[in-house]
Amino acid sequence: MHIGKAIGWLGAVLCGLGLCGCAHISGNPVPVPNAQSAANASPKGEAHDNPVLSAEQVGQRFLTVFEGLTSRNDLSVERIQAAVGIHLKHVAYPSEKLEAYFYGQPLKDGWNYILDFNPASASLKQGASLSFVKDEDEFSSMANICGLDFDYYREALKVNGFTDYPVYGEISQLQSWRFSKILDDGKNLTLSMLLQNEVVGTHGRLCVRSLGTMN
Repeated sequence: MHIGKAIGWLGAVLCGLGLCGCAHISGNPVPVPNAQSAANASPKGEAHDNPVLSAEQVGQRFLTVFEGLTSRNDLSVERIQAAVGIHLKHVAYPSEKLEAYFYGQPLKDGWNYILDFNPASASLKQGASLSFVKDEDEFSSMANICGLDFDYYREALKVNGFTDYPVYGEISQLQSWRFSKILDDGKNLTLSMLLQNEVVGTHGRLCVRSLGTMN
């Protein structure tokens, strides 16, 4: 499952960016680059000035990654960079036989977005995710980054041919929302979306915490 793997990478990404208070990060992150090496790492060793994007802008652009996708093999760092307009930084851990491309940027009220892509490997299909994270008080209000709520993301994916269904836990709690589509090559692509109420503990709007491919 790419989301679970991405969360492990997310720990490394956040700490590499100096954004981590990693109490809320689960999984076993790979070795963490220091802030300087993370800042200097980029595809082909080039430095890039990335535009400042709002939560709404990065969300809209990330959704276009899946528009017209005919095969999972077409999911690439180049496709993501072209769609989002962001150059992703490259990190590699030869001893772990893992590598990833990522970029993170601060948003409002202490929230940050993290965009990541992992190439195909022995254990993972290529995959991508967009996550909204906060290093302190992660269950605080998402009002200022929820301009595009669950309904917006859901409708955008359904327009592009995805069918959707909720996933519930053992005590009937909503765990995630899945989106599936048979691509032109006959293979299934499934996305997992993690959600949070705009204000935790209320029954208001649902906001998107992350959206990413499953393995």
